Order: sequence, then C-alpha cells, then structure tokens
Amino acid sequence: MNYERVGDVLNFIREFHKRAERLFEAASEQAAQGKLRMLLEWLAEREARFAEAIETFEKAPENSVLIQEWLQYLPELDALELDLPKIGAEMSVDDAMALAIAFDNYLVRLLDAVTATCHGREVCELFEQMLEQERGEGRALARNLAEFQDI
Repeated sequence: MNYERVGDVLNFIREFHKRAERLFEAASEQAAQGKLRMLLEWLAEREARFAEAIETFEKAPENSVLIQEWLQYLPELDALELDLPKIGAEMSVDDAMALAIAFDNYLVRLLDAVTATCHGREVCELFEQMLEQERGEGRALARNLAEFQDI
C-alpha cells in the first residue's frame, strides 16, 4: 500500500498515455500495411489527446488544491499487470486493436483501484468521473474499431 498525491496519480496516467502514444507512433513507422499505419496513427493521436486533457486539468488554477490532496492505501501504480499482444514489424491490425483495448482495460483497472481507496468528496468525484469517462472511451473505442474493420 502506498500514499500518493492526486497530482502524482494524474501524472502517472498522463505519462501512461504518452508512452502509449510513443508506442503507437513507433509501430506506425514500422507498419507495412497502409490500413495498419492509419489505425496506429489514429491511436497515437487519441492517446496524445488524453494526455493533453490531463495536463490541461493539472495546470488549471482552480485544480491546484485538489491535485495536492493525498490518497492513501493505493496499490503501487505500476504494479498492475499490463498484458500486451505482440508489438513490432509483424504486428497486424488485430494486434493493434488488442493493444489499444489492453491499454484501456489497464486504465479502467487502475482507476477502479484508485476509486476503491479514495476519501474526500472532490477526490472521489474526480476519479469516479475519470473511471466513467475511461469506460465510455472503451465503448467508443470498441465501436470505432468495429467500424475500422469495415474499411
């Protein structure tokens, strides 16, 4: 169990999105198929938008007190297992889709763990909203990936 500030958790999530963005960008540069490259570029842009949104929230003056609040009894943030499909030049469209879903599922599990241990109305509301938003993004991702299959 661990103690973290709200801002530390947000920073971890933002950096997770940035790492995912870099991974998708690197994979898109190696992709031989145009359809796969297009999907990976879209996924990289999606992760960049998420990271940017968290950074904007962190920098907003009205959130300066909230991000200094403490969370206790958290699991180690990087202790959750992230099961990744194969990544590299031989990656398929299905592998890229599975990777995007694995990233979303990881964040849902992380946010679920944070909301299970949070105290304080504003802190809990923040992470509950992030959890619901991530679940919604997961559903939207599933729809978009299904539509992408039809291209």
